[in-house]
Amino acid sequence: MSASQSTLSVFYDLSVSPTSFDFATFLALAEYRRQALGARAFHVYFVPASGDGFWDREPYPTEQKRARLQHLLLPLCGLWPNCEGSTVFARRDDAQAVLPRDPKRRFPIDYRVDAPVEDAYQWAALTAAVLTQGSLPAWRVPEPAAAALAHWLEPRARGRQVVSITLRDGSYYPMQNSNIPAWIEFAKNLDPQRYFPVLIPDTRNAHRHAESVDGVAIYSAASEQIAQRAALYAASALNMTVATGPMLLMWLNPACRTLVFKLLNLDNHQSTPTPIRSMGIEPGHPLVTAAPGQRVVWQNDDADTLAREFEQSIKQIESGEAFAQRANEPLLTTARRMLETGRLAPARRIYAHLLSRNPRDAGALYAMSQLEIKDPSHTKALRAARGVRYFARARLARSSAGDAPLEEALEFGRCHQRLHFAQAAAKGFERVLALDPCQPDALHGLGTLHIAEGRMKDAVETLTRSLDRSPYRADCHFDLARAYRAMGERERARDQLERTLVCDPSHQAAQRVRAEWNET
Repeated sequence: MSASQSTLSVFYDLSVSPTSFDFATFLALAEYRRQALGARAFHVYFVPASGDGFWDREPYPTEQKRARLQHLLLPLCGLWPNCEGSTVFARRDDAQAVLPRDPKRRFPIDYRVDAPVEDAYQWAALTAAVLTQGSLPAWRVPEPAAAALAHWLEPRARGRQVVSITLRDGSYYPMQNSNIPAWIEFAKNLDPQRYFPVLIPDTRNAHRHAESVDGVAIYSAASEQIAQRAALYAASALNMTVATGPMLLMWLNPACRTLVFKLLNLDNHQSTPTPIRSMGIEPGHPLVTAAPGQRVVWQNDDADTLAREFEQSIKQIESGEAFAQRANEPLLTTARRMLETGRLAPARRIYAHLLSRNPRDAGALYAMSQLEIKDPSHTKALRAARGVRYFARARLARSSAGDAPLEEALEFGRCHQRLHFAQAAAKGFERVLALDPCQPDALHGLGTLHIAEGRMKDAVETLTRSLDRSPYRADCHFDLARAYRAMGERERARDQLERTLVCDPSHQAAQRVRAEWNET
């Protein structure tokens, strides 16, 4: 059977994957793989975990996970037109019988029942796919769902523009919930002659609501049925929400105009800067994957902010402008963010893409050297050997940072610093700062060199400048804490250490140092 006639076998392993809207990201990645392989379609197999059948890292009881599998994951498959079907295995070993012999005909590639691929659903992988493979393979609304929504909307909207409002009111991570009174106030204040706001209540509360709240319409069907949710998002002039699972579904269709609030939330460890950066997103900046009309508002959802951002968006939509554009940054910048936050596979995909276009791309080669040294899937000796191999290739392509462009000079400096060539690293960072005196990564690198040289005052000044430009990098806060500690500035050191853990609550070095400092 030729590749164009075959079906890609897709395995969603519930021992390492959640029962959440992250599965929509996984499906988009499966479609990318189907396109690359030239397969006719793909079939999804749900592989249960040992024990209760589900990932033990999700904060939900087993019955809720089972319900999410039936009412969220399985219906999501129906939104991708090239998904020919799905199968839920009763036992983990059942997957072995349908596992293709050729690892390339599986997704994730090289999937094995005894070695499931972790993080196969991560948004960082989707970011890398969009940047290297092209336009997003969007989901489509099934015809029956579109017809059902039209039947509900026509007598109510009466030609007005639909504004969907997805509310979060969960019992888990309640600090991420919507400011519901503010959303109701916002909806009530919209011009009733022009707009028809529609509330989508949190799924767990869908059955509790009537047809409206304070005169604002509720479409509970969108809470309970994925196809109806997708239909409403596709039909809306603008979709608005706080950061929550359904935002991924909005982002996965370039036709959905979207405003997302409260993505950065320092009270919720899942929405702190490092997890956001690990998605390939820099806090305060546009999405790398954004289609025109998709925007993140880096503020909370108070009534004034909702009204202001809505008006701005509507003006730009009506003027024919795209009110949001994809973040305009070099591929090396996005990949470096992933590398720094442990998303090595997506970073590798971007570096491989750059090297396929130019095998002598010194920036990508220096970056690959750093990645190989960091890769935990290899032994220490193999990591060193692979890293040195890429370093040697990079040196052949560019042995001096003297006339290098900014991104290449930055990777030159970072790689030489990683390999303890301090003088060459400094040259790389100085070249970057000659081109951009406030470039935060170069300032950070130079600051850590100052620490190694015992120049603590210079380190403090340089690292502070770096954080003034880019305040959400945990490692930079940690290095500034080290510098203050070496100077005897204990209170300032503790303050920076706490800021490290605000940016990244899982920062192991900061946790260890805080424990040590608390003992002294």
